[in-house]
Amino acid sequence: VLASNWKKFTPEQRETFVEVFTEFLGKFYMGKLQEKYKDERLIYEGQEFKSPTRALVHIRVVWKGQKVPVDLLMIKRKGLWKVYDIQFLGISAVRNYRAQFKSLLSKETPAQVIERMRKRIRKIESKKKQLEYPEAPRG
Repeated sequence: VLASNWKKFTPEQRETFVEVFTEFLGKFYMGKLQEKYKDERLIYEGQEFKSPTRALVHIRVVWKGQKVPVDLLMIKRKGLWKVYDIQFLGISAVRNYRAQFKSLLSKETPAQVIERMRKRIRKIESKKKQLEYPEAPRG
């Protein structure tokens, strides 16, 4: 996702970026699927192992009678499988983010970009908790 900007990151920042971006993708997109398609179903369609540490998982979102294909590209890190890209109808989320990161890295340091993603993750987690545990009505 960083393309030529990868060189701006130290080895430690690269590892951190991959972990944080992977977490962000998983929480953001899976959260959106669960939030938007509450009454719909996610159907597991199969998986393909590309290597011992990479896999492609096929799911379909059944929404208003339509089946929308979604592919989860996964990587095994430290014994855990994590999503590193999501494709909706063949469109890669990573490619969409590439332009955004290029713009951010023209104005911010790698450390600032990583912190920006961490803040987005905290915001997503906070929103999820609010949906799970709504405040009692006041009155």
